[in-house]
Amino acid sequence: MSTPQPGGQGLVDCHVHLFPERLARAVRQALERYGLGPFAYPLDNARVLEDLVAAGVSTVWSLPYAHAPGVASSLNATMADLATELTSQQLEVVGGMTAHPEDRDPAATIDQGVAWGLRVVKLHCSVGKYSIADPGFTGMWEAIAQHRLPVVIHLGHATSGRTQAAEVTELGRVAARHPTISLIVAHAGHPSEPATAALMQAFPNVFADTTPVDDRPADLAPARFGQLADRILFGTDTPNTSRTVETSMEDVQRQLGDAAVLKMAETAARLLATVSVEPDARPALPGREDPA
Repeated sequence: MSTPQPGGQGLVDCHVHLFPERLARAVRQALERYGLGPFAYPLDNARVLEDLVAAGVSTVWSLPYAHAPGVASSLNATMADLATELTSQQLEVVGGMTAHPEDRDPAATIDQGVAWGLRVVKLHCSVGKYSIADPGFTGMWEAIAQHRLPVVIHLGHATSGRTQAAEVTELGRVAARHPTISLIVAHAGHPSEPATAALMQAFPNVFADTTPVDDRPADLAPARFGQLADRILFGTDTPNTSRTVETSMEDVQRQLGDAAVLKMAETAARLLATVSVEPDARPALPGREDPA
């Protein structure tokens, strides 16, 4: 695989799930119950990171998601610890945080995550069983805007991970209300990629990532996404995917070309460069617990 080297650096994988062993095993078992797999990677973070480095990846965004109210704070604390533990000279692990609209104070959850060094937000509507426009997130969006955090959002409610066009369109309500927040549609909204491209055309703060849904790559038809290359991010879903990083990169190169891949790494770096790491004065949340 020919891998562009932006600025002398490697690729940025903006959609990776590095979890503690017990949680990782629970997630893998749930995916297998839905009939997904076989998976390209083992549940061994060290092995996974070795494979990513070998594939030319130098930075990953490690993304959690809350399946129920009340678990986000302890999960975020664990993600912060894990990001510190797994970052090496070869690969930087950017820790992600999450929240749930039925949490006591989703905004405070975000503020505390920033205080712990987390720099990306992940929301998973089907896992958490909520709408992205849930009014419980009102204060959270304000906190995200204050800290200028990018938000990766898996839209939709199907357990298969598929997203309907109407569920993509719903994100437009958030994009209109919060034009300074970078909203990243995970999996390019597969199989509703045309709706995602239309949303990106309508709102300059909407992005998409290229993450496949299990064994199905995102459809990045140049006619739809060719003029949006500066708002597309590379993602793989590693380790819970049947496609390797190399295969996913080949999918993107085949559809959009090497120049677009180069832009993806630059876009990821640009989004993180704007993050404000100064926490506000909201009350501290409970400390680290086992999220599983």
